[in-house]
Amino acid sequence: MRIGIICEYNPFHNGHIYHINKIKEKYPDSSIVLVVDSFFTERGDISVLDKVSKTKIALENNIDLVIELPFAFATQSADIFAYGAISILNKLNCDLLIFGSESNNIEELKKTALTELEDSYNNVVKDYLNDGVNYPTALAKALNFVGGYSINKPNDLLGISYIKR
Repeated sequence: MRIGIICEYNPFHNGHIYHINKIKEKYPDSSIVLVVDSFFTERGDISVLDKVSKTKIALENNIDLVIELPFAFATQSADIFAYGAISILNKLNCDLLIFGSESNNIEELKKTALTELEDSYNNVVKDYLNDGVNYPTALAKALNFVGGYSINKPNDLLGISYIKR
């Protein structure tokens, strides 16, 4: 089995080691493909580690293949970031994506992702934008209005974007 991980490793920490070790424990005969940003983060900040250091650290910690997420995807909104990373993992025929989550509630994340795919959600987002609300706030307000969800943790938000892809 080939398992995909999408990370920034900015910086690489014990939570990342835990994540990798749990995957290796649960799927001992699998290979892990990591899609990682390079010099800039999704938020547009300069990464603490350069891409060579990230690759070296990942390989030293049982990642089997490291692929760079191109800048054009790596520095965008969660949906574009996810689209780029998931596209790469799909082309590499990954069987499973494993990602971190603050809520640890995949069913809630799936429901939220489905809500974000509804036309009514997109219409409410547009209404908020037309009222002068900034994009991230419009997304959060529309999600709460349409689905009653209030999700604001970074890994959960990325997880929703991964699920939509």
